[in-house]
Amino acid sequence: MENKSAAVSSLDYIRLHSSNPKSIHFACDVLKNGGIIVYPTDTIYGFGCDAKNDKAILKLNQIKRRSGPMSVLIDSIKNSKNWMEISARLNQEAEYKLKKGGTIIVPIRENIVSNLITGRPLTLGMRVAKDKSTYPTLRL
Repeated sequence: MENKSAAVSSLDYIRLHSSNPKSIHFACDVLKNGGIIVYPTDTIYGFGCDAKNDKAILKLNQIKRRSGPMSVLIDSIKNSKNWMEISARLNQEAEYKLKKGGTIIVPIRENIVSNLITGRPLTLGMRVAKDKSTYPTLRL
């Protein structure tokens, strides 16, 4: 594992490689402890944090200089069904859109993620990550 640390403002960073299992474990520890990670997405890099941790979400919003609802990556359509509060017909439509790589915004059950990232009334944007190397970090 390559460990390059440098101070950026008041932030520290360590460069990890997804091919190294220790890197994935380390990234999971960072998330569990309220930290922020930068990870590859389908097109560019994204910032991520524990979607249930208010302090981490506020830190991410500060870094991105924004606030409000945000979407989350999920590791499987099956898991997303446990989060959604929609009819069977809409569930099929949501599943179709997720399979096609789209982001959906749907009503969700309470206590799935922090209210800091949900829309009103209790909605969440979600999509299935295409990069399987991110899956361990999504299962926290």
